[in-house]
Amino acid sequence: MRIPQTITIDGEARLSHSFSLYLIRIDGRPIWLQGRMFYYFLRLVWGWHKFGAEGIHILDIEPGYNQHRYVYRLRQAIARIYPGWPIVSNNQKKRYTLIVNGKTIFAYNYDNLTGFDDTRIRRMVEDLRLAGRNDLCGNPSPIK
Repeated sequence: MRIPQTITIDGEARLSHSFSLYLIRIDGRPIWLQGRMFYYFLRLVWGWHKFGAEGIHILDIEPGYNQHRYVYRLRQAIARIYPGWPIVSNNQKKRYTLIVNGKTIFAYNYDNLTGFDDTRIRRMVEDLRLAGRNDLCGNPSPIK
């Protein structure tokens, strides 16, 4: 199994008439995700920092139905560019955990991320920023 060494949440946007794409980088490889998949990925990263190996409950990612479908699409989108990384594990209790190790470095482009119209994204980014989450290595300490 392949585990990334660096995960960068850039948030740079490519806008078109039909949909928008947002940039993340896995070990330097650019991956452009559609809006909802970008939100899910950021939510999984935030959940890893907040809950650690316990994982984030699927309803805490987004309330409602069909979250599993979007997690599946997220896995497919990332696997096209970065194959061999399963991205998340599901503990069969509806909790998802980002699959990383103690050497994974997280980085965030706060300038791009704080400019989002989506208040859910801005709140997560503010949590990460206040907790000093940039170039974080190792196991997370919980976000308050």
